[in-house]
Amino acid sequence: AGGGTLLTAHIVPLAVGRGFALEPASLLLSAYAAAGLIGALLFGWLSDRFGARNTLVINAVGQIVLWGALMMIGVYGMMMTIAALIGLFTTSILAVHSAAINEIFGRENFSAVLGMSYLPKLVFISGSAPLAGFLFDYAGDYKIAPLVQIVGFAAALLGFLFLPAQSAALSRLAARPITAGTGGAA
Repeated sequence: AGGGTLLTAHIVPLAVGRGFALEPASLLLSAYAAAGLIGALLFGWLSDRFGARNTLVINAVGQIVLWGALMMIGVYGMMMTIAALIGLFTTSILAVHSAAINEIFGRENFSAVLGMSYLPKLVFISGSAPLAGFLFDYAGDYKIAPLVQIVGFAAALLGFLFLPAQSAALSRLAARPITAGTGGAA
């Protein structure tokens, strides 16, 4: 979720730092936003067809590849395409996140789990852009911030890959009735 705020805050200065004028650099942000309009619909459809956890895996892999490409490619047309694709992937996070909560925890727990999940999510949403600014000030360029983003996506990918088995174990545990006074399962 932090990738979107990082990109919206830093794509223009990143492009200007690579030698592009302000106007074309600003168009990268427009490409990101325009493609983002399609992202939630596309990834919602993918979630319905392939399951939310599988769609999260697809999204994480795509984000890793796209952020890696953004670090390496300095050709404007390709940067425009990458910015648009990142928009497509990033703006879909809320839809896929919501679908995954429903898939894992069920409709009866959806609201509570969605609410609880936003506290840690807000740390990344509100912290990624300032962290990228700090890393830019520290290193003098934008090489570290996208790398941190990629590491975050890789960690998320591992979580998504292991989530199905873990959620099944948690479901079995939650299904056990707790006997009052014994502290154990009946």
